[in-house]
Order: sequence, then structure tokens, then C-alpha cells
Amino acid sequence: MHTPHPTEPNMSGSAVCVLTFGRGYMAVSGIKTSSRTGAFCSRNIMDSGRALCAVLAALLLISSGSAGTIQTALKINQALLTFHNQLTEEVQVSFTSDYCYKCLFQHLASVTPNNNNASVIISTQFSLTVQVESGGGSSTLCRWRQTYQEGGHYSVWIQARDHLVNHTCSHSTDRPPHNVYLPIIAAALLLAATALLFVVVPLIHRRRGAFLRAACCQDPQNSVDDDGAPETAVVAADSRGTRPARLLSLDTFRGFALTVMVFVNYGGGGYWFFEHAPWNGLTVADLVMPWFVFIMGTSVVLAFSSMQRRGVGRRQLLGKITWRTVVLMLLGFCFLNYSPRDGPLSWSWLRIPGVLQRLAFTYFVLSLLQTFWGRKAIPESENHWWNPVQDVVLFWPQWLLIFLLETLWLCITFLMPVPNCPTGYLGAGGIGDHGLYPNCTGGAAGSIDRWMFGDNMYRYPTCKLYRTEQPYDPEGVLGTINSIVMGFLGMQEAPASPCCGPSASQLPSVTPSGCCPDVSDGDGVTYNHLACGKPPCQSSRIAEFPGGSALSPSVSELETTRQAGKIIVFYKRKSGHILWRYLTWAVILGISAAILSKCTRDGGFIPVNKNLWSLSYVTCTGALSFLLLGGMYFLIDVRGWWGGQPFLYPGMNSILVYVGHSLLGFYFPFSWNMRFQDSHWEFLFQGVWGTSLWVLAAYLLYRKAFFLRI
Repeated sequence: MHTPHPTEPNMSGSAVCVLTFGRGYMAVSGIKTSSRTGAFCSRNIMDSGRALCAVLAALLLISSGSAGTIQTALKINQALLTFHNQLTEEVQVSFTSDYCYKCLFQHLASVTPNNNNASVIISTQFSLTVQVESGGGSSTLCRWRQTYQEGGHYSVWIQARDHLVNHTCSHSTDRPPHNVYLPIIAAALLLAATALLFVVVPLIHRRRGAFLRAACCQDPQNSVDDDGAPETAVVAADSRGTRPARLLSLDTFRGFALTVMVFVNYGGGGYWFFEHAPWNGLTVADLVMPWFVFIMGTSVVLAFSSMQRRGVGRRQLLGKITWRTVVLMLLGFCFLNYSPRDGPLSWSWLRIPGVLQRLAFTYFVLSLLQTFWGRKAIPESENHWWNPVQDVVLFWPQWLLIFLLETLWLCITFLMPVPNCPTGYLGAGGIGDHGLYPNCTGGAAGSIDRWMFGDNMYRYPTCKLYRTEQPYDPEGVLGTINSIVMGFLGMQEAPASPCCGPSASQLPSVTPSGCCPDVSDGDGVTYNHLACGKPPCQSSRIAEFPGGSALSPSVSELETTRQAGKIIVFYKRKSGHILWRYLTWAVILGISAAILSKCTRDGGFIPVNKNLWSLSYVTCTGALSFLLLGGMYFLIDVRGWWGGQPFLYPGMNSILVYVGHSLLGFYFPFSWNMRFQDSHWEFLFQGVWGTSLWVLAAYLLYRKAFFLRI
């Protein structure tokens, strides 16, 4: 408790009054308030000064009773909590976040006795459990759990009852909180209206054109063949035998994942569900990476099946695989490793694991699986007892290798001994698990990465809520095994043509100017505008490193037309069967995730955890991937109700958008230093604005038929 200074100087003849309110001083017009209720006035001041001092003290006490009049500058996800101690002994206040599994209580405030108070700023992202203990910590006076709202000012009155035997902690709201969801509701309505325009306007235009053709110029060539065959392509084959357009749902899925990734990397408006989960659990931000890996598995099947049908040998394919992998690795090392302290690239700052490094190695393994154990063509279905699972049986060598990889992950995770840590530990360490294993962050996965990479790892782990001091990289070595499993799930739905021989196609389907570009696949083979039956673009080009991309569709994939693969091939011309197969995979993976996690965040056999890339995380996100892609396939490729805009554009230039937003995303006009940090409005606007600029850039490049491939 602060003791007022009796020798406080006069300020220009003004009365000097010291008031105590909780902690700290507040100076107002020459009047200083300290941390004890009451007023102290210098003996040498005039009666008028003493009266002024008393009036000001009364006004401050009446308005808040304590420090409530202090205008604390709160930021987003913060609230002010004031504790009023009306006991005759000092109390200690501590807290723990409900998102922190079995975490130790952390000290929050000490409140002196006899009507003193203390104010603290707390986080509003998750529910808090708060407890008040006697000064010595010998007994708990009261405990409660509450979710405080952003911008609110709250008071807790600690009082004695029943002759100091029982104690109560009563709550009151001094200032109502903000409506934290109003900005995101407004943004969602605006984006929904924009999306509606993208869907409705082209639909009306197509229906109007179809009506005019039907009314004015009946032509057998323009009639719709309704023989029950699925409309898995938007463009019908022309009279020269050109095959229908490629499945746009794949590019749309990739573009949607990339758009969400850019928005999340721009802060997601400051909302907790657009940030990565502290440890166990699942947020929107945790879905993006597995979606990317999932669709990468699809791209691998598309590209390599096409090249194998064109007669490209294994040696040439291995050269392409190696080149692509090395380029992605170098991009991750050189372009996305930087330090304001040490310059653009420093070995002391270098992060060896990374997103592009993870994607590169995953792509390398999936490509080897497809190169050595893929199929150029799928045989016609025969009557076998295993027909319901023929898309699995015919690829049994791939499944066997994936099973062995997953067994390796389970054995290392649950059987590998880690010094000073329990075997099979999956926790975040720090203050979690009652503080018993502070240096065991990530268990075996974290131990392997720290042994291999030392300090060259991610320095800002998402488990900061656990106050761990151990570095941990979510793109570490052990998690790469389950990343491969996730990509392999994407290979199951991957479209691959059952026909033999090369096939030219639209790339892109048709640009908005009504032309088709000439495209080189890096091997000297040019697929010109005859592929789509439209006039050639005057200037159409692809900037590429020879060989395609793990993030973007390769030219070999882009030349694949109306391709149907491990699911679509076996059920071609049966859209209902294809969608049912997607749903079956989603249900199987969803049930597996529910069993492994016991439908809880922290109490399962294997919790859903993005940092560890746990098996339940892979099955859960895999189920969501099948549902999302199945929905897009139905809307875009089966029914034709949506063309995939605007996600189609970044999906066709994803490597450029990803690297570009990583390098330039924190410069104007993509972002700026925000001035209004007390609400989500500016944070959300900046995130939506920066993401929209990259979508717009992808659209402009699409119009120019410029696509960056690796």
C-alpha cells in the first residue's frame, strides 16, 4: 500500500490532494491520486483548497467507488477486472484459462485489506477460472468460472459473511462490453452479397442465352442429352472430338484454401477462431494446411497420370520430382526466412522446417508412390467380391506403404523414450499437466526436432498459453509422416482418366476475353487454342520452372480433361455414386476421429492436434475435406450452379499468391499500422482488404493468361 508523501509540492497555487484507488497514481489537473481511499491535503493550504480536495474526492468515490474512473486503454480481446477487498486481510487472486489443459493457477493480483482494490487487464479469448485465496494461500475464499466480454469493465467485491467465517465474491458490470461479433457479421453479409452476384449474374446470363437459343434457333447440336449421364463437365465436347473441360472444383477447392490461409496470416480480424489452437483443438486456421496437402495429393495423381499416358519414362519423372522438390525447398529456405535483426537471411535466424519444406517433402513421397505404384489406365469393372472397394484394392501397394508409415508414427510417438518425460507424452509441457513436465513440449516429436535442428526452429509456438520455454515447430519431422497420409487421402478422390494417350484441354477453360492460350508444358510440347475450340489469345503465357508445382496444378494436370480417378473413374457417369463415395469416406474418417478423440478436446486417446499433426487431426480434417470437395463438385461440375469464382483465380496461381503474400503481405497497401486497436473493425477490414487484393491480382493474371508454375 502506498504511503502519501507529506512534502508534496504545491502546483501553481493549486491544492494538492492525494487520493488512493487501488494501485498506481493518476494525475488530474494538478491533483494526484494514489492507492488508498481517502484524501490527504497539505496543512499549509487554504480552506478553499481543502474544500476543493474534499469535493473532488467525493466525486471520484461516487462515480466509481474506486479505480473505475481510470480510463484504461483496452485493446481487442481485453477487459478490465477490478477486485475490491472489503476484508481485514490481504488476498491473492490467481487464474487459469479453460483452454489450458490441467494448467497451474497463475498469479493475477494482490489486493490489500480495508476497502482497497486492484485492477488488472485480462484476456477475453477463452473462459477463465478465477480463485481468491487468503494472503498466505492457506485457504480458498471463493472460485468461479466466467467468460468475460471484450471491452467490458467488471468488478468483484470480496466480502465476509457470518462473522468472518464465510466469504463471498459478488460480481457487477461497471461498463458494458462491445458487441465483438458485429464486425464479422457485417463482413459476412457483404461477402455473401458479393458471392451472390458472382453466382446469380452468370447463371441468369446463361439461362437467358439458353432460352433465346431454344426459342429462336432450335438445333440438334444445342439440345441437352438427358440420358442420365452426369454433367461432370461444364463444356460439352465439340464436333472435333475435343473432350469436356477439366473439373473446376479442384481449382476452386485449392483457391478457397489459399484465400482462407491469406486471411488467417493477415490476423483473421483478431478473432481467436481465426488463430491456431493453443495446443489441442481445432479452429478455422488449423484447417488450411491439411486442405492444401489434401488437394496436393489430387494434383499429383492428375499430373503424373497424364505424363505416364503420354509415355514419359520413370527416369524423366524422377527428374521432375527432384527438381520440383528442390525448388520448393529453396523457396522455403531463402525467400521465407528473414530477420529484421540479422538481415534477409541469417544462419542464426534460419528456420529449417517450414510450410514449403513440409509440402515439398510430402509431394516427393506422394509422387514416388504414384510413379512406381500408380496406374496409367483403370481396367473395366468386373464382377468381383471386392468391387465395392476396388478403388482401394487395385492400389494395395500404396496402402501397404501408408500403413507402414502410420505404424512408424505410432511407434515413435508412443514408444520412444524421451529424457525426463513420460513415454507417449502428447502435451504442451510448461504449466500444463499440473506443471509436472515443463520441458516436454511435444513429447517425442519435439525432442526429435530439437535434437536435429537446435535453435533453427519456429520461435513463436502457438502453445504460448502454456508458458513453455521450449521451442517447438508445427512443421517438424515426425508430423511430416501424417502429412503424407493426408495427401494420400487426397489421392483417393483424385480424378485420373481411364483413357490412354495424350489429351489436350482448356488452360484456362476460356479466358474472360473469349480466347484460349497457347501453353508449353516445359518439355517442348505446346497445347494450343485448338484444345478448346476458341480463338487464340494474342499474348498468353505461363511463367514456369519446368515440371509443374506441388502447390499449383502442373501443366500436365491442366491438360487433363474431364478426368475421373480412384473414385470418379470407377463410378464414371454416375454422379450419385461419386458423391455417395465422398460421403462414405467422410463418415469413415469422421467416426475414426470421434473414436480417437472421444469427442473431446483433451481427453481422447489421441487428441486432435495441429501442432503434432496427430492421427485424429488427419482423420478429422480429411473428413471435412471430402465433404467440402464433394459439395464443390456437386455445385460446380455436376449442376453447374457455380463457376468457382472468385476462388478459381487464386487456385490457378496459388504458388504466386502464397509466396507473394508471404513476402509483401506486411507492406502497404496490403497492411498498415492500425490506429484503432480497441475493436475488431480495423483489424477485420485490413484482413479482408489484403486478402481481396491478392484475389484481385490473381484475377488480373488470369485475364492475361499468366500462370506461375514450378
